[in-house]
Amino acid sequence: MATDNLEATLLAVFEDMRGHAKAEVLHKLAKATIGGDILEIGSHHGFGTIALALGTGAGYKLPVYAVDYNRPTIVWTTETLYSQQDRFVFFQNLIDVGLCADVNVVNLPMSRAARAWDAGSVGLLFWDPGLTVEGLVIDVLDAWATKIAPEGILAINDTEAGDLAVDRYIENNLDEATWKRLRTRAGVRIVRRR
Repeated sequence: MATDNLEATLLAVFEDMRGHAKAEVLHKLAKATIGGDILEIGSHHGFGTIALALGTGAGYKLPVYAVDYNRPTIVWTTETLYSQQDRFVFFQNLIDVGLCADVNVVNLPMSRAARAWDAGSVGLLFWDPGLTVEGLVIDVLDAWATKIAPEGILAINDTEAGDLAVDRYIENNLDEATWKRLRTRAGVRIVRRR
């Protein structure tokens, strides 16, 4: 496992540290997770993946999975192209910081990948939805919410302007008898399964 110096490790591969506070939150959540798998849904270039892997490496050394379907895609709202190059950058970043062997990569659509996990087997799930639409939020969170173990954490990255689809999903689908809403930290919405 690479060093636990989060800031130095991230600066080694990312020029921009605007997400430093978010990386700290992910690192702390992963370090405190005592059981189950740690998953990141939507890993892109690996910023969050690195923070999660370093966090659990300094904690209970749980398996880390990065689930992303890096196929050529045009996101209609920004015309951003996600390509095989993004997958290459992701792996190169993990290699550069010495974490390639510590992260299990799952290259499947998010809802299909969810079928590989048993209910209650995930200790921490972080999802960075990027630009979301209501249908995607429902599909992804419905597929994964039951996979989170009792006392497990669901952490969702907030978009720049706030994500009403995620807010509505949490309000309408994660009942307070089963889920405890924790405060949002550095743009990461956090809920704990009871």
